[in-house]
Amino acid sequence: MRLLNIKTRELEPFFGKPAPPYAVLSHTWGRDEDELSFDDARDGRWDKAGSKAKFDGCAAQALKDGLVYIWIDTCCIDKTNSVELNEAINSMFRWYEEARVCYVYLAEFSTGDGFRNTSSVNLPPTSWFRRGWTLQELLAPRELRFYDQSWNLLGDRRTVAKPVSTLTGIPLPFLAKYKQLKDASVAQRMSWASTRVTKREEDLAYCLIGIFGISMAMNYGERLTKAFDRLQRKIMEEIEDDSILAWGFGSNGISRASAETATGLSAGALAQSPSDFAGCGGIVAFPRANFSERLLFSPGFIQATVPLTELDGATFGMLRCGLGRDKQKPIGIPLRHEQQNWYIRPHGEHPREIPAHDGLPDCSTVRISTACIQSASPETDSVHQFYINSFAAGLELIEVHPRVCWDGKSPTIQVPSPGTSADSMILLRFAANGVLGDVVVVLEWKDEDGKTHTQSHVMVADRLTGLTDLSRNFSYLRKEALGWQTVNSIQGHIRLTVELEDETARLFLVDFAVHEGPAEMEVNVAMELSLMQMRLGSKLEKLQEENAELRKAIADLQRNNQLLVEAQASEKKEDVEMQDVEERVAILEKEKMDLQGKVTQLEKDKVVLQNEALQQPEVLAEGTTSVLSQMGAQMAILEKEKMALQERVSFMEQVAVEATSELNTMRRQVSKAQQQNSSLTTMYLALKADHDKARAALASRDLGDQEDANKRALQKQVVQFREELREADKQRSALKARTVELEAENVSLKRKAETLALEVSEIQHMSDHMRMTIGQAKEQVSSMNRRVAELEDKIARQEAAAEDRTANLRRQIYDLREQLGRTEPEPRQRGIWHVTAAPGRRSPPDRSRLNI
Repeated sequence: MRLLNIKTRELEPFFGKPAPPYAVLSHTWGRDEDELSFDDARDGRWDKAGSKAKFDGCAAQALKDGLVYIWIDTCCIDKTNSVELNEAINSMFRWYEEARVCYVYLAEFSTGDGFRNTSSVNLPPTSWFRRGWTLQELLAPRELRFYDQSWNLLGDRRTVAKPVSTLTGIPLPFLAKYKQLKDASVAQRMSWASTRVTKREEDLAYCLIGIFGISMAMNYGERLTKAFDRLQRKIMEEIEDDSILAWGFGSNGISRASAETATGLSAGALAQSPSDFAGCGGIVAFPRANFSERLLFSPGFIQATVPLTELDGATFGMLRCGLGRDKQKPIGIPLRHEQQNWYIRPHGEHPREIPAHDGLPDCSTVRISTACIQSASPETDSVHQFYINSFAAGLELIEVHPRVCWDGKSPTIQVPSPGTSADSMILLRFAANGVLGDVVVVLEWKDEDGKTHTQSHVMVADRLTGLTDLSRNFSYLRKEALGWQTVNSIQGHIRLTVELEDETARLFLVDFAVHEGPAEMEVNVAMELSLMQMRLGSKLEKLQEENAELRKAIADLQRNNQLLVEAQASEKKEDVEMQDVEERVAILEKEKMDLQGKVTQLEKDKVVLQNEALQQPEVLAEGTTSVLSQMGAQMAILEKEKMALQERVSFMEQVAVEATSELNTMRRQVSKAQQQNSSLTTMYLALKADHDKARAALASRDLGDQEDANKRALQKQVVQFREELREADKQRSALKARTVELEAENVSLKRKAETLALEVSEIQHMSDHMRMTIGQAKEQVSSMNRRVAELEDKIARQEAAAEDRTANLRRQIYDLREQLGRTEPEPRQRGIWHVTAAPGRRSPPDRSRLNI
């Protein structure tokens, strides 16, 4: 089934799996263009004016009840798919029964905005209570709620049971779910649908499928009578209940139909529509005494085992049902005897309640015709009439097939026309004086282009050959046996003629006349049926043989096909596996070569980096030594010029030595040296000012210029030294980072190499195992060959020994004959074979010379 998700507004299928909790909507359909269809739901068109109120109200109420899914018949079934529609109709009762709640939307009823009292609601007779499909929607759900057009709650199943029972005629126990539907008789359940209507006439039968718990195929176009007939047959197959034959019974024991308006020959055993059960609401079914009494349906009749009784000159068959539980007053259906155990239910006569008897009569097995044949006036074009004129030929009509076409007395046979371009056939049996057996006439006709074309066949049959068997097997008779118009009698031969007497009334004259003359060819029905059976039997045997051969061939083909498929699958699997192995090996080889190249390159890069790392300290040491030497030279000059600066110069030399030993703290030391140099410069300027007072201006000026130059040179060298130290730190950090990266790559390469080695090792192991297996197989073959050779040698030796024993035996026989005094030729002359072959080998004897 499909359910509509209220939140997503999408249809979700639940085929072959349990559906989630859902609510269903029961409503009456408006015009098709106003209803929300399957295509509308699929395409997201939810704003149709004719269905917006019912859909929005249903969705809102479901959300209030904590439900996410709803089912609405207009949009949850794809009615263009006949298979889905058929399945939905057969499953609809179960879908309503399994729903969490069913909302009955009465679009024609309004209670006003202020309505709140649900205990005294009086429901109006809206169209919902007259619709055929809503009957199962009323009976199936576990929880049922009624709402008006504004979605005001009117009540649930139990609170509105009484007014609903008044409107529908359904007893309260079934509405309130106190009783199950199976407790109601078939006639009672049919009466609940007697006043209901549907848009399509066949739906009046299809809407009752779930109420009786049966399944049947939908066939729109078959008309109501055919659909309802199929429904009743299905019910008889599933339910043992005689009340299905009680149609036409009124609530007061008198049928609702008027006898004046019902005319015809046979009303048929079954009802034409649910309206025939309008007065059967109080009928209760009685249990059967044994299984053999159940109703049996066969083509053309219903077989019933019932007591027969006479009432007011009419025959009634007493059914196992009645008003209430009183079995002393069963309901009887009118029957009219035709012949043997065949009966019809005549038009204009209806079931009655049979008064109590001292004792019920014995049961009789009767066959009630299912054909419904109306009487027709001569001008009616729906009936073919055949007037039988057989008295002059000494023939008496005793049987007609179908039986309902003849009342048993009249010389006229009335047969309903099956319609345009339809074939029809009746069979007549005549008792004849002077004829070996009965005379059987087969009349065929076909209506085409407004005219009736007839064909007749005359045959002879014994009384044991039934017309039903002949009718069933007529199409299988030989062509040579058809078309004969005469039978032989003691007076001569009887000839049949069929002529159209009245085209308007479709009246045919079937005339028999006796002609003198020699006997003519006649057809015997029993012989033709025997020939047919022999012919069909041989064909059947041939077909069975062909079927057996065909089954065997199919089995062989299937077996060969299976073997071929398995072989192809195995070969394909092996090819795929081999291809995968080859691709894997190629990939591994390529990865191995790439890894080897990368490892080689990494080794080279590692050596280069190691060399560069070893060379960096030497360069730094050389630069440091050069700077220190220059600084020492400059300090020496300053020491010569200014003795007062010796202690400060020594301090700077100490700072330079510490910078050489501790590269990581060089920045701070150089900065400190710069600060100290600034202090020395200040002190130098102060000393220079004091010294100038004592010396001449020119001499002191020259000395000051030389000190400034030395100081600038020293500062420049310190700055250059700091930059070199900074650059060395950067190179050392980059070298360390590169070393870490190389080590990580080296580890990854080692892991890949180890994985590759493991895979190669596994492949080698598999190859070694396969070689070992092949070697073992070869050894087993060699051992078997040796064993075969030994056995052959042993057999040869045994045969040689047997031949030796044979030769000895022959010699003993020869010696025995010599002792008896018989003269025999020499052993060589008697063809004795002397064994001269070497042990283990033998020479084949010349069998042509052996003579024992």
